[in-house]
Amino acid sequence: MSSAAADDARARRLAAIEARLAPPAPEPASSSASPGAATPLFGSRPPAHLPPAWTHPAPREENERRRELSRILNRGIIRDSSYAQAVGCVETLIKIAENIQTHSDDKYRRLKTDNPALKNKVFAAPGGREFLALHMGFRSETHDFVQTFVLDRSERRLYELSLATEALRAALPELQSRLSTQNIGKVNAKAEEARRAEAAKRLFEADREVVRERVERERFAREAREKAAAEAAARKAEHDATGGLIEPEPAVRDEAADKDGIEQDEDKTDEEETDDDDEVDNKGDFRPDFSHPDGDDGPEIQYGTRHRGHRWGGGNKLGKE
Repeated sequence: MSSAAADDARARRLAAIEARLAPPAPEPASSSASPGAATPLFGSRPPAHLPPAWTHPAPREENERRRELSRILNRGIIRDSSYAQAVGCVETLIKIAENIQTHSDDKYRRLKTDNPALKNKVFAAPGGREFLALHMGFRSETHDFVQTFVLDRSERRLYELSLATEALRAALPELQSRLSTQNIGKVNAKAEEARRAEAAKRLFEADREVVRERVERERFAREAREKAAAEAAARKAEHDATGGLIEPEPAVRDEAADKDGIEQDEDKTDEEETDDDDEVDNKGDFRPDFSHPDGDDGPEIQYGTRHRGHRWGGGNKLGKE
């Protein structure tokens, strides 16, 4: 092979290598494309490793998602929180969603975790942080060592925010009704407790007044007894000093002693009447009465015994007729 042929073959090989290493030439723009249209990043088809583009779900899937959000809300926030906590958390989440939907300012789409409303109402309720981050379309970021929840203005995130807001609004009236009933019950219980306390106070005051009156009566009786004893002692001393010329007056008895004496006399009188009616001896046996109602010289003998004003035999003669 001549040197000229060798040089020609070498040139062809170098051209082939340069063609393989050179970048592909850009495709000419089609005549149908508009002058200001942007060229797709990946051409007409996206790469296989990327997820498919989001599409609006079907009505059946949307209703299923609503039911799922209601179950998550009931099991997460409502079940594990008090009615006051649940109402505060739901109202705050609805307010956040309404601010994003009605305002275009980006400050409403960025929520810092050190915000007092989020800390005291949303994060204080069990399940509030999870519902905000997982079911309302927010994602978590950290700026200046502060965690921040951010909502992108994509169609998918705004759709998730809308569904979550519908679930929150559907649950709010029932929560508010239960909270109102609970507050009414607390008010009634507080009023009942106040009424019982007032009744107990009145009873205590009445008992204290009774005790005070009893103490006063006892003091007056004690002073009267002491005064009577002092007067009796003075009269006795005067009697002893005069050699018996002045007779000492009888001591004055107090009302309590007089009352006790009257009761004792009445008891004694009742016992004497019972003994007279029953006519019992010392051993408690009946003493029969064989006297005739017409006298000792009656024509016939009648046997009978009086018992409590009655005669045995009904007053009929028990002897010969």
